[in-house]
Amino acid sequence: MLKLIILFLLVSISVCEVCDVSIDITNGTLLRNGDIVHNDFKYTKNEYFKRGNSIRGCICNKKRCLLKCCPFGYGYDMRLKECVATSRAFEPPVYDNYANLQNIKITEYFHFNFSKPRCATDEIRVEIKQVFTDIHLTKVSW
Repeated sequence: MLKLIILFLLVSISVCEVCDVSIDITNGTLLRNGDIVHNDFKYTKNEYFKRGNSIRGCICNKKRCLLKCCPFGYGYDMRLKECVATSRAFEPPVYDNYANLQNIKITEYFHFNFSKPRCATDEIRVEIKQVFTDIHLTKVSW
């Protein structure tokens, strides 16, 4: 019986949080059908969940999510193995299907999560200098 209760709790916890990456959308507008509009994105009932007193929306269903080692305004120092303040702006080139998009805010197209990556088999780690020379980000319509 105890195993059944523990299994039920584990299933309940995993079902309640419907995504790995979420943002607080508590201040969004609740629509009659149960959807929530927050920052011009509509989250359907299966794209948000409640955690404590907040409502969390699955942002990666709305924007392409990327992992950045350090918060904006910081860069990763390989020698110190930590984030250090930098005056250099984080402005990697962003392309649409044809050309480099000029004068855009990268956060309009991408959502950034900040932590040191642990790459799985289908992921790669890219140093920022590679982004500026070899690799670029591509804007994709949802």
